[in-house]
Amino acid sequence: MDFVQQRLSSDEITLAECLQGLVNRSGPNVYYTTYDYNAPNSKISYIWLDYLTNQLRIQFTNVANFRTLIQAARDSGAIAGLVRYDSINIGGSDVQNAITLSAQLNALPVTDEILNYEIPGLLNQGTNLCFAGLPILADIRGRWSTSFEAQKWAVKNLLAASSTHKVFCDGGHFFGPVIGTRHGESGFCGRDYAAKLNALIFLSVMRLISAYFVIL
Repeated sequence: MDFVQQRLSSDEITLAECLQGLVNRSGPNVYYTTYDYNAPNSKISYIWLDYLTNQLRIQFTNVANFRTLIQAARDSGAIAGLVRYDSINIGGSDVQNAITLSAQLNALPVTDEILNYEIPGLLNQGTNLCFAGLPILADIRGRWSTSFEAQKWAVKNLLAASSTHKVFCDGGHFFGPVIGTRHGESGFCGRDYAAKLNALIFLSVMRLISAYFVIL
């Protein structure tokens, strides 16, 4: 699936990256082609696609739209439910806890706009209700008033269930929606791998360390 062709918003990219990580836990099942306007080689994802196809002999099938991909992940049993969050709250810092929770619960991080199919990649993309049958496993909307409070909560409630070998410093929403020119998805790179590894996701190393010692 191609991010730009699907006109995914920043929240949808967060969902897409988490979906990729969860589905790929069982093997190489989902691959995204992108156009990164900030990368030295904006076609790098296509170079890797060529390598995977011609050298490793992996066969790919193009995904018609984002709804179809979500539905396929749901129907395969890779997704057990949803984590509801507010991407605007506390400057967008809810997203780190949303992805960490999603990785632990085998869930997809969703906003109200996503659930209502009001985001560009889901709008007018068929009538299949791709979230049908997926329960809300956690709702963290409005739970914290600052990013530091959110980080303290993560250390206290999520750290123990995360990987003991990996943590992930998130790039955040640096470039906004990947729609039109002069936007890139660099700020999202690695979120899929973090979800796959069940890593604790945080925004700032110093904030994470401070939260840890405050909890202690």
